[in-house]
Amino acid sequence: MVEAANKNYQRRQRSPYNNNGFGNNNGFGNNNNYQTNNYKTSSYSSNSDKDAEIVHSDSDIKADGSYFYEFETTNGIKQAEQGSADGTKQGSSSYISPEGIEIKTTYVADETGYHPVGDHIPKIPDYILRSLEYIRTHPYVEKDYYTGELKQASFNNFEKVLPPRHQQQYQSNNRYNF
Repeated sequence: MVEAANKNYQRRQRSPYNNNGFGNNNGFGNNNNYQTNNYKTSSYSSNSDKDAEIVHSDSDIKADGSYFYEFETTNGIKQAEQGSADGTKQGSSSYISPEGIEIKTTYVADETGYHPVGDHIPKIPDYILRSLEYIRTHPYVEKDYYTGELKQASFNNFEKVLPPRHQQQYQSNNRYNF
């Protein structure tokens, strides 16, 4: 009985490498009408990347959980980070783009999230920053249905997790605070 079950199981198994057309492997097989390996996925190809060597590497890990590391390679990649015992991290990384431009990112990661900074990262438009500031300085007020009293709406402490520069108030759709 067990041998018959194993035989049926082996017959039902399909190998992802043994399909020869669109109808096999539930429609996810290789369609031989075109050759996918002829398509170029990137115009940037550098021999220096595959032959890159580490020219500098340093690290230090302390008993309290804080650490530091940095490295640099011959093809222009640089990375450095330091972390503290409370979980806060800050660092930077850079590489040379195919156009020959150094792309550098610095960052801080803490209890409010990951905050990258770099010239290549899109900036929040001024009109959005102004509207966020307006929302922060003009809190939403609700009128109590029964008493007619105006009171500031509660936002479930959402402001505490937002970075100070981009704080905004969050209005819960839950009107009755269930």
